[in-house]
Amino acid sequence: MPAGGNVTITATSTANNGRNARATIAINPTALANGNLSGNVNGTWVAGLTITLTPSNGGSAINSLPTATNGAYSFSNITGGTYNVSGSAGYSYSPAAITINGSTVQNITATPQIASYSISGSVSYAGSQTGVTYITVYPCAGCNPIGGTTLSSAPSAGGTPYMIRGLPCCSNVKMSP
Repeated sequence: MPAGGNVTITATSTANNGRNARATIAINPTALANGNLSGNVNGTWVAGLTITLTPSNGGSAINSLPTATNGAYSFSNITGGTYNVSGSAGYSYSPAAITINGSTVQNITATPQIASYSISGSVSYAGSQTGVTYITVYPCAGCNPIGGTTLSSAPSAGGTPYMIRGLPCCSNVKMSP
Protein backbone atom coordinates (compact mmCIF):
# COMPACT_ATOMS: atom_id res chain seq x y z
CA MET A 1 0.00 0.00 0.00
CA PRO A 2 1.36 3.46 -0.81
CA ALA A 3 2.33 5.71 2.07
CA GLY A 4 -0.60 7.83 3.18
CA GLY A 5 -3.21 5.30 1.95
CA ASN A 6 -6.03 4.60 4.40
CA VAL A 7 -7.07 1.18 5.65
CA THR A 8 -10.39 0.66 7.39
CA ILE A 9 -11.02 -2.48 9.42
CA THR A 10 -14.54 -3.27 10.54
CA ALA A 11 -15.28 -6.11 12.97
CA THR A 12 -18.78 -7.30 13.84
CA SER A 13 -19.53 -9.70 16.66
CA THR A 14 -22.80 -11.26 17.76
CA ALA A 15 -23.16 -11.72 21.50
CA ASN A 16 -25.03 -14.61 23.18
CA ASN A 17 -28.02 -12.34 23.65
CA GLY A 18 -28.29 -11.82 19.90
CA ARG A 19 -27.07 -8.24 19.93
CA ASN A 20 -24.45 -7.16 17.43
CA ALA A 21 -21.37 -5.16 18.37
CA ARG A 22 -19.47 -3.37 15.69
CA ALA A 23 -16.08 -1.63 15.82
CA THR A 24 -14.38 0.28 13.03
CA ILE A 25 -10.70 1.19 13.06
CA ALA A 26 -9.16 3.54 10.49
CA ILE A 27 -5.39 3.30 9.97
CA ASN A 28 -3.34 5.81 8.02
CA PRO A 29 0.12 4.20 7.69
CA THR A 30 3.15 6.26 6.83
CA ALA A 31 6.20 4.76 5.24
CA LEU A 32 9.57 6.47 5.29
CA ALA A 33 11.30 6.87 1.95
CA ASN A 34 14.54 5.03 1.26
CA GLY A 35 17.49 7.30 0.75
CA ASN A 36 21.00 8.38 1.59
CA LEU A 37 22.60 9.67 4.76
CA SER A 38 25.53 12.06 4.82
CA GLY A 39 27.12 14.63 7.08
CA ASN A 40 30.18 15.35 9.16
CA VAL A 41 31.42 13.86 12.40
CA ASN A 42 32.58 16.64 14.70
CA GLY A 43 34.88 16.21 17.67
CA THR A 44 38.46 15.32 18.57
CA TRP A 45 40.37 13.01 16.20
CA VAL A 46 37.43 12.28 13.89
CA ALA A 47 39.41 11.25 10.79
CA GLY A 48 39.01 7.52 10.27
CA LEU A 49 36.40 6.96 13.01
CA THR A 50 34.07 4.12 12.12
CA ILE A 51 30.37 5.01 11.97
CA THR A 52 27.86 2.13 12.25
CA LEU A 53 24.09 2.23 11.69
CA THR A 54 21.85 -0.40 13.30
CA PRO A 55 18.05 -0.47 12.82
CA SER A 56 16.38 0.70 16.04
CA ASN A 57 13.89 -2.18 15.73
CA GLY A 58 16.66 -4.64 16.58
CA GLY A 59 18.02 -5.74 13.21
CA SER A 60 21.66 -6.29 12.33
CA ALA A 61 24.02 -3.41 11.57
CA ILE A 62 23.53 -2.34 7.98
CA ASN A 63 26.95 -0.94 7.37
CA SER A 64 30.06 0.49 8.96
CA LEU A 65 32.38 2.90 7.27
CA PRO A 66 35.30 5.14 8.22
CA THR A 67 35.05 8.90 8.09
CA ALA A 68 37.19 10.88 5.67
CA THR A 69 40.12 12.95 6.92
CA ASN A 70 37.75 15.91 7.44
CA GLY A 71 35.18 13.79 9.32
CA ALA A 72 32.75 13.49 6.37
CA TYR A 73 30.69 10.30 6.01
CA SER A 74 28.09 9.03 3.55
CA PHE A 75 25.78 5.99 3.36
CA SER A 76 23.82 5.17 0.19
CA ASN A 77 20.62 3.22 -0.53
CA ILE A 78 19.39 2.92 3.06
CA THR A 79 15.91 1.63 3.80
CA GLY A 80 13.79 4.38 5.34
CA GLY A 81 13.50 4.12 9.13
CA THR A 82 15.22 4.96 12.39
CA TYR A 83 18.78 3.79 13.06
CA ASN A 84 20.96 3.79 16.18
CA VAL A 85 24.36 5.41 15.70
CA SER A 86 27.50 3.79 17.08
CA GLY A 87 31.08 3.45 15.99
CA SER A 88 34.67 3.31 17.11
CA ALA A 89 35.11 2.23 20.73
CA GLY A 90 35.87 4.91 23.29
CA TYR A 91 33.42 7.50 21.88
CA SER A 92 29.79 8.38 22.49
CA TYR A 93 27.76 9.65 19.54
CA SER A 94 25.10 12.34 19.38
CA PRO A 95 22.47 12.09 18.15
CA ALA A 96 22.16 8.47 19.28
CA ALA A 97 19.53 7.77 16.60
CA ILE A 98 18.85 9.13 13.11
CA THR A 99 15.68 8.78 11.01
CA ILE A 100 16.21 8.24 7.28
CA ASN A 101 13.41 9.66 5.13
CA GLY A 102 14.76 10.28 1.63
CA SER A 103 18.09 12.05 1.39
CA THR A 104 19.04 12.98 4.95
CA VAL A 105 21.91 15.22 6.09
CA GLN A 106 22.86 14.81 9.75
CA ASN A 107 26.03 15.90 11.51
CA ILE A 108 27.18 13.69 14.37
CA THR A 109 29.25 14.67 17.41
CA ALA A 110 31.77 12.07 18.60
CA THR A 111 32.87 12.63 22.20
CA PRO A 112 35.86 10.70 23.61
CA GLN A 113 34.90 8.83 26.79
CA ILE A 114 38.39 8.55 28.27
CA ALA A 115 41.41 10.81 28.20
CA SER A 116 43.68 9.47 25.52
CA TYR A 117 46.25 10.52 23.00
CA SER A 118 46.84 9.90 19.35
CA ILE A 119 49.92 9.69 17.22
CA SER A 120 49.97 10.55 13.55
CA GLY A 121 52.49 11.24 10.92
CA SER A 122 53.73 10.19 7.55
CA VAL A 123 55.99 7.29 6.65
CA SER A 124 58.17 7.64 3.56
CA TYR A 125 60.76 5.38 2.02
CA ALA A 126 63.58 6.54 -0.23
CA GLY A 127 64.30 3.21 -1.88
CA SER A 128 62.43 0.40 -3.53
CA GLN A 129 60.29 -1.35 -0.96
CA THR A 130 57.42 -3.76 -1.41
CA GLY A 131 54.95 -5.19 1.06
CA VAL A 132 53.29 -3.55 4.00
CA THR A 133 54.54 -1.44 6.89
CA TYR A 134 53.42 -2.11 10.46
CA ILE A 135 53.31 0.68 13.03
CA THR A 136 52.95 -0.75 16.54
CA VAL A 137 52.66 1.03 19.89
CA TYR A 138 54.05 -0.52 23.10
CA PRO A 139 53.59 0.82 26.65
CA CYS A 140 57.18 -0.13 27.49
CA ALA A 141 60.13 -2.05 26.08
CA GLY A 142 59.34 -5.78 26.18
CA CYS A 143 55.59 -5.25 26.81
CA ASN A 144 52.72 -6.42 24.62
CA PRO A 145 51.45 -3.91 22.02
CA ILE A 146 48.53 -1.64 22.95
CA GLY A 147 47.75 -0.22 19.54
CA GLY A 148 48.88 0.01 15.99
CA THR A 149 48.01 0.13 12.34
CA THR A 150 49.09 -1.44 9.09
CA LEU A 151 49.71 0.59 5.96
CA SER A 152 48.04 -1.32 3.15
CA SER A 153 50.82 -0.60 0.71
CA ALA A 154 54.50 0.21 0.90
CA PRO A 155 55.17 3.83 1.90
CA SER A 156 55.69 6.16 -1.00
CA ALA A 157 58.60 8.53 -1.43
CA GLY A 158 56.12 11.37 -0.90
CA GLY A 159 54.88 9.91 2.38
CA THR A 160 51.97 7.73 3.46
CA PRO A 161 49.89 9.17 6.36
CA TYR A 162 48.83 7.20 9.44
CA MET A 163 46.96 7.84 12.71
CA ILE A 164 46.60 5.69 15.84
CA ARG A 165 44.10 6.87 18.49
CA GLY A 166 43.21 5.95 22.04
CA LEU A 167 46.74 5.69 23.39
CA PRO A 168 47.67 6.20 27.04
CA CYS A 169 50.35 8.69 27.98
CA CYS A 170 54.00 7.85 27.43
CA SER A 171 53.73 5.04 24.86
CA ASN A 172 56.62 3.89 22.65
CA VAL A 173 56.31 3.56 18.87
CA LYS A 174 58.00 0.91 16.76
CA MET A 175 57.87 0.73 12.95
CA SER A 176 58.87 -2.25 10.89
CA PRO A 177 58.72 -2.92 7.16
